Amino acid sequence: MMLDSPGPNAASRCVLGVTGPLNRLRSSLVFVLAPPLSAVACVLAQAGGAPPASPLVQMLPFALIAMMAYFLFVVPQRTKQKRFQQMIDGLKENDRVVTSGGLHGVVTSVQRDANRVTLRIDEGTGTKIRVSLWALDSVEGDEPEDKKS
Repeated sequence: MMLDSPGPNAASRCVLGVTGPLNRLRSSLVFVLAPPLSAVACVLAQAGGAPPASPLVQMLPFALIAMMAYFLFVVPQRTKQKRFQQMIDGLKENDRVVTSGGLHGVVTSVQRDANRVTLRIDEGTGTKIRVSLWALDSVEGDEPEDKKS
């Protein structure tokens, strides 16, 4: 694809629209590509043969995007993982917990070596279930003294 050569009125052509072969793109099915290509054509026309930027300057946007991704994704996930680990480390018998499935229960035993906990989910019948530690969602605190069995 050949672009028009830059001339004295290249900037005015960029304001009015794309010229030459890029005009045909606008009317075809790939009209989505026309705005970015026209912007490149405008920059090339206005640059007038300026030397290319140094490689460090060219890599700067990628470095900024990588830093933003790190602070948006990695740091919050590490914080969440630390809070979860502190919750699991502080788990003890008679704590009221909620599982990720929505079950509410009271911890009757913690088996850290097997990565599971036994919960009493029904006070009347004393029904107990075993769940994995990773399935715990939150700890609501200790069971009141008058409800302990």
